Amino acid sequence: MGNISNDFVTIEYNSEEQKQIAEYYMNLFNTEPEYFKGILNGRNTIQDNELLSITDNDEINRSNIIHQILANNNAVCDLFCNTTPTLEGVYYAMMTYFHGVPDEVDKKIIYHEVAYDYLRLTGDFSYLRKYYFEGSIDKDDIRNMCMYEIEHRYEEFIKIKIEDSKRRPGYPKIKESLKNIRRITDEIDALTGGIIREVHNRDNTVPSPKITEKEFEELVIGALKYIDPSNKLVEEYLNAKNNNLINLVYGEKNGNSMYCEKTRRIGEEPEQEIKVCMTGTLIDVQTMLHEFGHYYYRIDNRETKKNNILFREYPSIYFEQKAIEYLENVGYTKEQLRESILYRMLETKRNISNFLPSLYCLEYNNDTLTGEYHTKEVDEYAKKYWEREYKRQVESSSPSARKRLLSALLFFDRLRTLNTLDDDELNLTYIIGTYFTMYSIQYLKHEDILKILDYIKNNEVDISKVEELHGMIDEKQQENETNKLI
Repeated sequence: MGNISNDFVTIEYNSEEQKQIAEYYMNLFNTEPEYFKGILNGRNTIQDNELLSITDNDEINRSNIIHQILANNNAVCDLFCNTTPTLEGVYYAMMTYFHGVPDEVDKKIIYHEVAYDYLRLTGDFSYLRKYYFEGSIDKDDIRNMCMYEIEHRYEEFIKIKIEDSKRRPGYPKIKESLKNIRRITDEIDALTGGIIREVHNRDNTVPSPKITEKEFEELVIGALKYIDPSNKLVEEYLNAKNNNLINLVYGEKNGNSMYCEKTRRIGEEPEQEIKVCMTGTLIDVQTMLHEFGHYYYRIDNRETKKNNILFREYPSIYFEQKAIEYLENVGYTKEQLRESILYRMLETKRNISNFLPSLYCLEYNNDTLTGEYHTKEVDEYAKKYWEREYKRQVESSSPSARKRLLSALLFFDRLRTLNTLDDDELNLTYIIGTYFTMYSIQYLKHEDILKILDYIKNNEVDISKVEELHGMIDEKQQENETNKLI
């Protein structure tokens, strides 16, 4: 019998063949000593009868060896242990956790990816130990590890974000529209801020009125007639209702209303559902109109749908805002509609806050060549962004709390600069939808808007084209000419 050792484990062997296997084990262990010492969990000997046969595939060998070591040491969870995360994988894991809707399996993947990289950064196996031997995916652990990741790998993550954005199919449209996107975002930021301040200055003690199911139905149909007196919207609504496409859900805590469309098989009609999480208040009317807007303007042409993704929230936001206008016309007061008015404005402000740091990152690195990135400028922006959103909150906090608060704000501001392009597009759809809705309601007739929405549904457009359809281009040109004269 012979053996081979390093500073944390001895491997025993009983033949020349086993010696070669033991040497393979030891070479593998020495590539990642902190990891293998950790999964051995205090064991310092691997006996000859535990040695596995070695194949020609190093990935399979590594996976099999790790699984066996964990099994022999009573691991509770050995999912995903055969993967060695890339830095790109860690980036996507963090973005999914903070901006996505990860399910329980997603959270296990995320925890393992981040804990593994944390080990590589620090040599600390404690988080991975909790994962393997306790089955823990504690959310505080994930946040603490991500804060450490952002602090120590921020510039690397910026590079990954930029390269990833430029590979996405939606990037060319965003790149060519960056000036318009900046202008629109700034305009809507100022507009929504003004509306929020105005509504907050009113008596804010009136809750959204309770309504019965019968009142809900009457108000929804009334709002649809208000938007389109031709009754086409009402007919389509009743058709959806009669075909059981409308699902009113009561009592679902933190439920998300949505329009869902799932394609079954090639050639089959998609499975559709308008889901509305009911509150029993006037807000349900607004929510139904929003989701019905998605249903009514669903785009069957996949290419057009992909190219017009930035305008997908426009019909829905227009419908919901016209519903609020209708409710005021039939006698509800602004105080009773306060929650309805504030909801979209606050959501849009949240979209803007999430998007602006990422927009800055894209703008500042728009024309950079691969490998040349303005990371320090983006970091400086993130460090100062709290002054825009949270200055009063920080300055009114106690000295002991201020340091923790600033640390948390810096983490989330840096995180926002790293948004994936999917996140950016999602935030932008609400910003752009609010922008065109506010203009439409103020300046255009309902029949003109329905024609514009139909045009957007059936034709590829960009921001300039949609502004032209609304008659906004001529106005802006006139403003420019006037400014020149001044």
